[in-house]
Amino acid sequence: MSVLFFWILLVTGQDNMYDVSKIPLQLLKNANAVMRNYNAVFEIDDIDNASVKVNYAITILNKSALEQSYFIQFYNKFIKVRNISARVYDEHGEPIKNNRVKHEDVKDYSAITGYTLYDDNRVKFIDPEIKVFPFTVEYSYQVNFKGLLNYPKWQLFEEYNISVEKSTFKTIVPKDFKFRYLERNNPPKVKIIHNEEDNVYTWDTSNVCPMVQEQFSPSLRDQSPMVYLAPNDFKIGGYEGNCESWENFGKWISLLNEGQDILPEDAEIEIKAVVEGINDEYEKAKLLYEYMQNKTRYVSVQIGIGGWQTIDAETVYRLGYGDCKALSNLMKSIFEVAGIKSYYTLVYAGRNTSDIISTFPSNQFNHVILCIPINSDTVWLECTNQNIPFGYIGSFTEDRYVLLVDENGGNLVRSKSYDKDVNRQLRSAVININQEGHSDAVVKTRYNGMLYDDMIGIIRSDAIDQKKLMYEKINIPNFEIIEFNHNEKKEIIPYIDENLVLKLDNYAVSFGNRLMVDLNLMNKIKSYPDEDEGRTSDILLQRSLIEIDTIIYKLPEGYIVEDIPQNKTLDSPFGKYSFSIKNDNKSVKYIRYLAINKGVFPKETYEDFLGFYNDIIAADKFKFVLKKE
Repeated sequence: MSVLFFWILLVTGQDNMYDVSKIPLQLLKNANAVMRNYNAVFEIDDIDNASVKVNYAITILNKSALEQSYFIQFYNKFIKVRNISARVYDEHGEPIKNNRVKHEDVKDYSAITGYTLYDDNRVKFIDPEIKVFPFTVEYSYQVNFKGLLNYPKWQLFEEYNISVEKSTFKTIVPKDFKFRYLERNNPPKVKIIHNEEDNVYTWDTSNVCPMVQEQFSPSLRDQSPMVYLAPNDFKIGGYEGNCESWENFGKWISLLNEGQDILPEDAEIEIKAVVEGINDEYEKAKLLYEYMQNKTRYVSVQIGIGGWQTIDAETVYRLGYGDCKALSNLMKSIFEVAGIKSYYTLVYAGRNTSDIISTFPSNQFNHVILCIPINSDTVWLECTNQNIPFGYIGSFTEDRYVLLVDENGGNLVRSKSYDKDVNRQLRSAVININQEGHSDAVVKTRYNGMLYDDMIGIIRSDAIDQKKLMYEKINIPNFEIIEFNHNEKKEIIPYIDENLVLKLDNYAVSFGNRLMVDLNLMNKIKSYPDEDEGRTSDILLQRSLIEIDTIIYKLPEGYIVEDIPQNKTLDSPFGKYSFSIKNDNKSVKYIRYLAINKGVFPKETYEDFLGFYNDIIAADKFKFVLKKE
């Protein structure tokens, strides 16, 4: 392979095209960088042969966008990167001198993670190492595809605060070649030219101001103008398929995995022994899942077509490790031995990530889980985690489109959703206040449903890190943890019980013969949402939940309640908040209730959302006053 990479001193005649002063002023507002020119030409020769040529120049205005100056391009057995070149210019558009970089200065790394055993994915990387702002870097390169499942996409904004001076995406296909495209979030409309031998599809735009990230907004992927491409027929690794429908794409996955579910005879004997005498299918499945968890561990294996095809069940059973495909396939094979039907299931996983586009059949998945229909119910299984409870998938794969796969093809359904009746934080506390305002507290909290996910990192840590994390988590001034412990319950809806004994210095603030006490012990919302008069994005609340705090304050000897707030209730489409107070002159009982409704709400309602949120913050600050008799 011959790849030359130079920092080139340009000859005259370029007319300082990347002079920063030539950027239209409107593109500089709220911008950390400006894409001066982006041009990509994707040319398809056949269902398994294509290339894309890319040339782009980006002006980096400040250090916040420094990462945008890096060149990053992944490749593997089916994707090769060629003809990389680069140029760097100063703020006047003049080439930066005395920078000549040789071919070996293009870094080439394995793209493995810490959990990857075998992986032929690699990345080419360049850092221009310029720190004088502004500057412009221009890259060009070519990517050749041999075997083609994923077509390139065009995303106008790759990051927030980057404006676009000009951007063009072109796709060239043979005359009778069939593919599909989807225009999303109002990109420029396609221009199509029909030539004698090919068809040319072009999307281009210019002078587009940057997108600015707003609180509680959908992901950039769900807002940026996009053009998605997908094949009708495709071929990779010798396997041909069609993804005009989810059914057809599922058939291809099934074809890849055909014959990969065979287990050795000794394994079948062991599996049957695990469930011997058990008639209930749910209990059988639970025992076999825990059996699989105890025998295996997660290790990513991404070689050849291994990004899509599972390793056979016998090998995984023997070695005791595999990736999400292999472990899900092994679990499915174990269930088959026990006569339990299950479905190999594709999903786009990740916490708070975008959902796939259900109306655009294509390879949009990055993970595999398992689905079991049991007793008119559906149980979902995450097979890569040795600690997760049976039937619980949590925030990593909940409430999104997934593709169930069997020999008949694929069927798109939604995974389990955990609503606010499941996602509950229930806290009770008793606080003894002494006459100097110091207090001790016994606090018990249950984290249920997806709130269990938030606690896993603490309870899986060692004792020293646990205590450090507990101090970071607890939202009280001037406190000391005397003791704490956690009890985990691994149910299909899991929970963690937390028990705390705390010492609180000056929790009740003394002034004269009075004590002033915060009603909300440790669950205040403190950060105000941004004022946003020119809101451009809808409001996204990712998770529904309920928090209920019941706090009893035992009064010090010789003190009575002088002043106490009235009960309060807030109700809105975004959720509900209330607190109530009872006083018997020996103790004050405070009950706080907060419910958040998951959903996407119109941007026009942001002022109402702001009001609801700010009213909660104000209510969480309420205090009561004790007076010495």
